[in-house]
Amino acid sequence: MSIFISQCNSRLIKVVRRFTDYEKHSTVTNINVSVAVKLTLARFLNTSIIIVLVNKNTRNWFEGGSVAYDASFLMMIMAFQKPLLYALNIGGWLKKRSIEKQIEKGDKCVMTQR
Repeated sequence: MSIFISQCNSRLIKVVRRFTDYEKHSTVTNINVSVAVKLTLARFLNTSIIIVLVNKNTRNWFEGGSVAYDASFLMMIMAFQKPLLYALNIGGWLKKRSIEKQIEKGDKCVMTQR
């Protein structure tokens, strides 16, 4: 469950930005504040409330595989996921490989810019 919540939290930024694009803000600061408020609320609901709702039995919260386990595992995932993905730069590697493949084609290249 913690991995699912972490993945949802990672994708929330795109969803929140899309919603904010439809709002009429006069400054970039207002846009950023709107995104921050929505993202904070969405991540709070997704992280803490869902864990509590799934583990309704309060007597078992500190037993193995319950709230305490889910929350600590989620914190570990969130602490390492973003820095690791940033360091690996998977998107950058894929883009670089795609460009290299097009360059290898030479005159048969389908890229419009060189």
